[in-house]
Formats: sequence, structure tokens, C-alpha cells
Amino acid sequence: KDIVNSKEVIVDNVDDNLCWYRALVCYLQPKYRDAKKYNINNRTNAARRLLCEEKGHPYKTNITNEALKFLNNYKGTTMEEMKESAKLHNINVNIYEYIKPYVYDLSDQLHNNDDDVNIEPLNVLLYTDSIGVIMHIMYIKNVQKLTGLYVCSKCHSKVFKGKMGHKRCLEHEKKCNGKFCKEYIPEKVSMPYVPHILDMPVQIKFQPII
Repeated sequence: KDIVNSKEVIVDNVDDNLCWYRALVCYLQPKYRDAKKYNINNRTNAARRLLCEEKGHPYKTNITNEALKFLNNYKGTTMEEMKESAKLHNINVNIYEYIKPYVYDLSDQLHNNDDDVNIEPLNVLLYTDSIGVIMHIMYIKNVQKLTGLYVCSKCHSKVFKGKMGHKRCLEHEKKCNGKFCKEYIPEKVSMPYVPHILDMPVQIKFQPII
């Protein structure tokens, strides 16, 4: 319920296996983040088009029979496919996990672009079941307000949390060399790193967030 009510997440609580692509659309085309002008139907249409383009079934205005058949049989995005999609678009992704009400942690980072460290990465939130199966992926509009985590804007790999997180992050940025570390570096009070969730070769199975 806290996720659904949050103004910092675009939940799009619908069962159609397109959650990764709706989040991707919000990142690649920022206009879709504006809830006053664009709704879930707008994002869904854009997500369908983006998915079909990636998979070799492009269309412009009217969907083709080939693309429609592909969408009707689409079973969802695996974690490996999500990584490949991010690589295809040459974007960096921060993947956050919902731990419990109002508690989140950074689970993994997909790093594909070193050209401009000033580009904000795509931030997504995973909602998983009790055994770690991913049920839903959501676009995060404001990571700091939602999670209380502060990620260095230069190296994008040093993470701070807690009451002094913002201050520590600013102090780190003053001396940061901007070099991304393959494994993100949690601040001492950060919650445990949980790569097992992202290594599971499962497809995203939608479950409504009540």
C-alpha cells in the first residue's frame, strides 16, 4: 500500500507483462512521467511499440498483425532480457528492492555507459514475493525521497543512507574521481547486498500491489 500511495513511484498496476518497458519508456521519453498529461494507457501504448521495435516487429501508428501476434504471446521479461535491453539502449540502471513498508535497498546496478557520468541512471523498483521471484518493476521518479538512499552523482556506485546520508554523500563527491566500481559500495549502515534475487533465471510474474 505504501508503494501504491507513493508520489515517487509510477506503479502502473496492471497485468500485461510490460512493466519493464513502461519503466523504460518513462526514462527514455520523460514526458510520460507527467501524470497530469499521460496515463497508464499512454505509457502502455508506448511500451508496446518500444518492445516490438526491440524484438524486430516495428510499427509506427497502426500496429501490424505480426506485432499484435507477438504481443499476444509475450510472456514477460526475464532478468537477463532486462539486462540486454538496458545494454541495447546504452543506459545505466539502478535496481532497488522493496524490503518491507518504507524500507528499500539498492540490489544491483547495470552499467553500460561511461561517456557522461552526469546522466542520471534509470532507477527501478522491484517488488518480489517471499522467495525472491520478481512480481513487478516500477519506475522511480525520486530515489532519495522514496528510499532515503543517496548515490554519488559522480561514480554512481558509492551509496549512503541514514540521517547523515546526504551530508556524507556531499563530502564523498568532493573527492570522488568519478570512476564507476563494478560492485556498488554500500555505506556502513546499508542493508546487505542481495544479488541472488537478480541472478534467478525467472520471468517476471505480475502480482497486483494492493
